[in-house]
Amino acid sequence: MTIDYLSFTEAGIFSKFDTDFANHHPNLADFQSYSSSLDGLEQAASERSKFKIDRNLLVNTLERQYKALNMTPANKGAISALNDDKTFTITTAHQPVLFTGPIYFIYKAISAISLSRRLNDHLPNNRIIPMMVIGGEDHDKEEIDHLHIFGKTVRWATKQSGPCGRFSLSDIQPVIEQLLGILGESPHALELKDMISSSFLQDRSYGQAMQHFVHQLLGPYGIIVINMDDHELKKAFIPILKDEIQNQTSKNIITKTQAQIEATGYKPATFLRDINVFYLSEGERSRIELEGGKYIVQDGGPTFTPEAIVEEIEKNPENFSPNVNMRPLYQELILPNLAYVGGGGELAYWTERKSHFDYYDIHYPVLIRRDSAFWLDKGMVKKMSKVGLAFNDFLQDVDSIISDYIDREAQNEIHIDNEIKAIQKVLDAITEKGATVEHTLKPAFEAESTKILKSLDQMASRMVREEKKNHEITINQIRQIKDKLFPNGNIQERHDNFMTFYLKYGRKLFETLLHQFDPLRNELKIIRDDG
Repeated sequence: MTIDYLSFTEAGIFSKFDTDFANHHPNLADFQSYSSSLDGLEQAASERSKFKIDRNLLVNTLERQYKALNMTPANKGAISALNDDKTFTITTAHQPVLFTGPIYFIYKAISAISLSRRLNDHLPNNRIIPMMVIGGEDHDKEEIDHLHIFGKTVRWATKQSGPCGRFSLSDIQPVIEQLLGILGESPHALELKDMISSSFLQDRSYGQAMQHFVHQLLGPYGIIVINMDDHELKKAFIPILKDEIQNQTSKNIITKTQAQIEATGYKPATFLRDINVFYLSEGERSRIELEGGKYIVQDGGPTFTPEAIVEEIEKNPENFSPNVNMRPLYQELILPNLAYVGGGGELAYWTERKSHFDYYDIHYPVLIRRDSAFWLDKGMVKKMSKVGLAFNDFLQDVDSIISDYIDREAQNEIHIDNEIKAIQKVLDAITEKGATVEHTLKPAFEAESTKILKSLDQMASRMVREEKKNHEITINQIRQIKDKLFPNGNIQERHDNFMTFYLKYGRKLFETLLHQFDPLRNELKIIRDDG
C-alpha cells in the first residue's frame, strides 16, 4: 500500500468551512478553546481535570452495556481505567446508519483510535481511550435505513418511527438475507456474516445491535462504544434539561455566536429552536413548544404545566432527548473527553458551541477533523494506469477529463479554433466593406457570417465526436473510474459501505487505515494498492 496526500484546497471537493478549518484559518480560532494540534491536545489534557465528571456513573453504565457485548479483558481494563482521573477519551459519534452506512463512519472511528494511540505515546502519564457514541436518538429514518454496496442499495423499509436506536429488529431479517446474498461465500464474507448475524438476529434494539456490530468490527483495536440513550446517563443531564425547558438558554447563547461566525463569512450550521429538546414516546420523537404558559408536545403528544414538566424530567429523564444543539453538552458532561473527532459539517456546528459550554462550565474539547480518504484497490489502480491518468485528473468534471484526454491522445489536430477566428476576421472585414457600399447590406452580411460560423462550429464538434469514437473504449473506462470515485456525484467515502473493501482485504482494511491515518495531518489521503 502506498499513500499520497492532497491538501483540501488542492482537492477542491470540500466546503469553504471544511477547507478553512483544515488550513487553521485565523477566523475560526476565536471559536475554539485549543488549537487542533498536538500542543492543543497536550494543553487540554493538563486542563481537563478541572472539569469534574461522574466517572463511577460512566464506568457502571459501560460495564452494564458491555455485558451483552462479549467484553474482552482489554475492554474491561479500558473501562475500569476510566475511573482514574488521569484517563481521558478521544470521542467521535455517529447515527446508527444501517450496517455503518458510508465508509466514513469507519474513518471516524479509525481516526479516533489513531489519535488515541499517538497521544498515549505523547502523554505517558495519561491513558487515552478512543470512544464512539452511537447517536440512537435521532429520528431521521431516511438517513439511516440504507447502505450502498457494489452499485446496489440495500434498504430497510421498516414502518417504525421515532428514535431509530429504539427500533425493533422484528422486520430486519429480509434486509439481512438480501445483504448476505450480495456478500457471497468468500472467507471474508463469512466473517461479516457471522458478525451481522450475531449482532442483528438477537433479541435487542437496533441501537444495541449497532453497538454490538461496531464493537465486533473495531473493538479489537481498543475503541469503546457507548449508547447514550440511557436512563442513568440522562439523570446526570437533568439540571441542563430543566434549564433549557424553563429558560430557553441555548437559543439565547448560540444565536449570538452564530452572528459572530456569520460576520467572518460562514453560514450558521444549525437552526435554533426556542426549546432544543425533544420528547420521546412510543414511536415518536416530538418537539416541545411553549404556548400560553404550557408545554405542548407536538404530534399529538401530552401537554404539561411548568410544574408537571419539571416533575416528568426528574422522574423520566430518558423521555427527553437533546437535539443537535444540546447533544455536544450531554456528551461532554458524561465523558472525560479531550477531543471530538468529526467531519466538516459536524465541526461547523461545534464551533458555534464554545459560549454554550462556558455558560454551563463544561469542558469544551479540542476539535479535530477526521481523516478523509479515497481507497484505490488493485483494480482501480490498474484501470487508471491503463488510461494514463492519475487520481488528481479525476477531480475535474468528467467532460473536462475526457476533453483533456482527447486533446492529448488525438493522432491529428482536431481543434480549429484558430482557423475559425481567422475566418471570423475575414467575415468581419467583408461585412464592413459591404457596409461602405450600402449601409443596409450590413445586417444581411452579419446574418450570413453567423450562419457560416455556426456551420464551422458544427464541423468542429463533429471532428471532436469522430475522434471520441476512436477512443470510445477508453472514454467508457474513464467514466467508470469517475463513477467509482464519485458515485452518484458523492465522494467515495460518503457513499460506499466498508464491506465493499472488506470482502477483498478483511481486517487488513482496518489495519492499513490505522497505519496510514493521522487526523492531525489535515490532508486528503489517497491510499493505493499497487499490488
